[in-house]
Amino acid sequence: MNAPVDLAAERPGANKRMKTEAEGEAKMEVIGALEYSNGDLGREAYDRWKTIVPYVYDFFTNHHGQYASLSCRWGKVLSDEKYKARQRIYLSEQYGEQYEIGCNTLLVGTADVVKARVSTGDSLSKFAENGKSPFVKISKRIFLAEEVNKIRELPAHPHIVATATDSPSTYVWNTDRQPDRAKDKEYGRPSVADLILVGHESNAEFSLATSTGGASFCRGDKDGIVLLWSLDDDETKLNGLVAEKLQGRQSVASGSLAGVESPELKPRMRFEGHTAVVNDVCFHPSTSHEILSVSDDRTIRFWDSRKGPGHCEVAKEAHGADITCVDWSAREENLVVTGCGGGIVKVFDRRKLEGAVVELRHHSKSINCVQWCPDRAGVLASSSEDGLLNVWDITKTSARTPDVPPQLMIQHSGHWGEVCDFHWNPHDPWTVISTSNDAQTEHLGAGCVQVWRPSDLIYRPEDEVLKELEEQREKLVTH
Repeated sequence: MNAPVDLAAERPGANKRMKTEAEGEAKMEVIGALEYSNGDLGREAYDRWKTIVPYVYDFFTNHHGQYASLSCRWGKVLSDEKYKARQRIYLSEQYGEQYEIGCNTLLVGTADVVKARVSTGDSLSKFAENGKSPFVKISKRIFLAEEVNKIRELPAHPHIVATATDSPSTYVWNTDRQPDRAKDKEYGRPSVADLILVGHESNAEFSLATSTGGASFCRGDKDGIVLLWSLDDDETKLNGLVAEKLQGRQSVASGSLAGVESPELKPRMRFEGHTAVVNDVCFHPSTSHEILSVSDDRTIRFWDSRKGPGHCEVAKEAHGADITCVDWSAREENLVVTGCGGGIVKVFDRRKLEGAVVELRHHSKSINCVQWCPDRAGVLASSSEDGLLNVWDITKTSARTPDVPPQLMIQHSGHWGEVCDFHWNPHDPWTVISTSNDAQTEHLGAGCVQVWRPSDLIYRPEDEVLKELEEQREKLVTH
């Protein structure tokens, strides 16, 4: 179990952390080139990574579960205290035939995020790789009939989440009023969704997005179709979905709809153009009208519902392999990032789609997720089946070592299996939640969720960092 952070003293970890950082200045030289791939090198590499945790991370916690979690998301901040903030999180549990009991589950919980420069180097290095984290708690379980492959929250209503499963239908949940099924052993009886988005005839397991503003959803499928739904089209359904309670509720065991059938919402618009499965979709960061989709047909397609379903901008042969994931930059709205089955990450400028403006190579297997960092322009992250989560700064051009790309800032290698999903924290700068599927590894437990924040010595301006380290060195010498 992770050593709990001592919150009794004023900034209790600051002096100890700075001493640790000063003593470990030599190890900081390798921060931009962390070459430890657990998926390829196993136990020895993981043990090497653990030795640098106090130098590379400002906060880190590890939470292992019995079942794999394929998706993870941050929710709203529930409390904000002096040394930590408690925040809602959403996870999933993938139930397989190898387990005797259980079912596919949407988990609602909390994570205590320790604030910057509070954790001590000693507490960071003493996490238990096979244990539960004292910082992560599960408060509610919602049962589904199919695997929960992807979870996406509505930022305007963060207690509302949509789930992409192996079903063509998309299930939407009001997590505040859904009953907790933790003690319910009727695994074959799924919870009643608060809304079902219908219209697809085939499924695409991971293709789901929600709009930043308003209440819109989009999803692609195996037939190459992208559908857009908007609750702005149905005020009654929107009010019913976000309401704290429903009138006439009779039984918590029957779901939040008191035993009635879930209402359904038909799509606002249908976009056709892809010739193969749509692997991922995303909205423009500031509007629910523009949508981006990527596919096994190796194209990137820009759709705008205001111009009708027939209007589309296309980047053809954007990758040399199936395009698996995509994200649209909120800080530079003309930039989009994509990942492919060949392990390559590319950045495109939508004003000139002839080719990528940046190409990033430092994964050995397929890319599962890409996301722009909300805290600094030009910074993004990518996770892969190789067990690594790389953080990149595309503005960098000068390499520290010849075999490491100059853009590579951090290589998080704390997971044993493929890193299925991750999410930058929208409320706590540079903090990430990530999840892996460890079922096919030698590691104990099928799933692992980690919450972490890199040391600010990594991403702050170099001259500022060197000045601070020199000041700490002088303090150590004089004492």
